[in-house]
Amino acid sequence: MARELGKSGRSVWYDSELPAHRAYADVIERELDNAGAVVVLWSKSAIESQWVRSEANRARELGKLVQARLDDIRLPMPFDQIQCADLSNWRRGSPQVARSIDAILGRDVVGRDLPKGHVSRRRVLVGASAVAAAAAAGGGWWLVRERRSGPTISPETAALLNQAKGSLWQNTPEGQNQAIGISRQVTSSNPTLADGWGRLAMSYALTSHWRGSADAALLQKRARSAGQQALTLDGHNAHALVGLAFAKPYMGNWLNIIGDVQRALTFDPNDGELNFTLAMVLAMTGRNREALAHVNPILPTGPTPGIYVWNAQMLWSAGREDALDALLDEASKLYPTHFGVWFTRFYTEMMSGRPEAALALAADTATRPLGIDPQEVDAVVRVARAVQSRAPADVDAVAKEWMARAHHGAGYAENAAQFMSVLGRTDDAFRALWAYYFSEGFDPGEVRFQRAIGSFTSHNDRQTTFLFNPAMASVRADPRFGGLIRQLRLTDYWRASGRKPDYLAG
Repeated sequence: MARELGKSGRSVWYDSELPAHRAYADVIERELDNAGAVVVLWSKSAIESQWVRSEANRARELGKLVQARLDDIRLPMPFDQIQCADLSNWRRGSPQVARSIDAILGRDVVGRDLPKGHVSRRRVLVGASAVAAAAAAGGGWWLVRERRSGPTISPETAALLNQAKGSLWQNTPEGQNQAIGISRQVTSSNPTLADGWGRLAMSYALTSHWRGSADAALLQKRARSAGQQALTLDGHNAHALVGLAFAKPYMGNWLNIIGDVQRALTFDPNDGELNFTLAMVLAMTGRNREALAHVNPILPTGPTPGIYVWNAQMLWSAGREDALDALLDEASKLYPTHFGVWFTRFYTEMMSGRPEAALALAADTATRPLGIDPQEVDAVVRVARAVQSRAPADVDAVAKEWMARAHHGAGYAENAAQFMSVLGRTDDAFRALWAYYFSEGFDPGEVRFQRAIGSFTSHNDRQTTFLFNPAMASVRADPRFGGLIRQLRLTDYWRASGRKPDYLAG
């Protein structure tokens, strides 16, 4: 309903946009006073709500009330004395939509009833235009959303849903598996809870991008099943829509994924987690500046390691180095030994002209990442020393080591391409990239680093975010980069979307 009312340029507000830090009664009262019109959707649950009655009465007293019936109910007094549209058979996209919206907007902006039977589309659009103008001066439309019917969420269930969210964004296989397990527990205990199925769909879908091809296909199939179950219960469940969007490989599907996530956000525009998923895909296409506009804290307990890592990559690629340093200072205080946070800090410092800072970080053995073989840390320390010295012997030794490592893991190949670019070994960087994306010359495989860690990157779902960070500047400046991104279909995406990546936008 909010989306349909907004299609003709109306400014629509409803209570999903309540800020977390404000008293909701104060916000609703302000919006009621500022609204040009107030639409109340009556349902069986709405008429039992004293809040809905109070809000509707405030609108009636202000002369702004437009009301519609969603169920076969008798309206409470005094609202049964006011004309009410019947939307019990309303469907988006059918002729009933236009007739229902015209009925709801059957008043002009100064409060005079339009003649019965003469509510034309032209008159409705005139009204919408006037209200949009009023919105610029602090007015606007306000949609009172019915209080949702369905199962009541217990505090225990709410806590489990938050725990699943936090686990998913730990950015570890254990956390992803835990998110799936918790979400399945919620749906088992609450089979009619759309949010539980939506959370399960997101958990399956996002996890699939860090698994091997066979497991990824199974997880994506389950994500689609869970997402459809959620939409059966609530056709506007935004988490389910995002889960369905991500239940496919990233490569070649950026346009569809971004469009689907943007559609989900029309139902829940202020959900920080959903905005962050949009930011992730924008970053994969080189649109990091735009991505950062969708980043904000998404968890009650603060950002998780996975959120910090993704956010840091966006800031780095957008050239926001001061903000990047502040973010990583914060992340390191909360998660000093998390491998994602540690390596992100090490790499961004090493490849941004501060190898001495990276070496100082590695020298503090007490904060080295837990669960990582010390030899893995020693290997990147040798790269930092080569970046610092630029001695030909050091560079040659590191190039030989990391091109060999690239044969044994997708993550190693990603790192090799970046390290070779920073060290001026552009030919080696392209050899690593062609092997990584197209298995030309050699196949790095799907295991990212060590199989025991349990993290993979499928052949048909390779990462592209790192192509746009500062470390890859020499690669992007090479004429061969154009051929690479054409084969990756990124050029097709930029053309179809009408949006350029940051490095081409200037």
